[in-house]
Amino acid sequence: MIKYYLLILILSLYSKGGCLAEMSQLDQAIECYEKALRINPYYVDALCGKSECLKMMNKYQQSPELYQKALSINPLHIPSLWGTDIYNSNSIR
Repeated sequence: MIKYYLLILILSLYSKGGCLAEMSQLDQAIECYEKALRINPYYVDALCGKSECLKMMNKYQQSPELYQKALSINPLHIPSLWGTDIYNSNSIR
C-alpha cells in the first residue's frame, strides 16, 4: 500500500513541477523535482525536469551532470539524450 502511495506522490510532484515550469515558476518547479528525487533518487524524469529548469535559469553548469546521471540510470532516456546532445554540440554555450 505504501509503495503505491509513494509512486502516486512522486508522479504528482513531477507533474506539479512540470506545470510550475510551464508557468515560469522555476524555483518552485525545482523544489517539486527535488522532493520527488528525495523519495526516489533514480527517477530519471525528475532529473531531466530539474535539468531543464536549470537551463531555463541559465545555470548551464549543473544541467549536464543531471542528464548524465539520468543516462547512467537509463541509457535510453530520450529527453536526457537530447539534452546531452545539445550540450555536446555546443549549441547553447
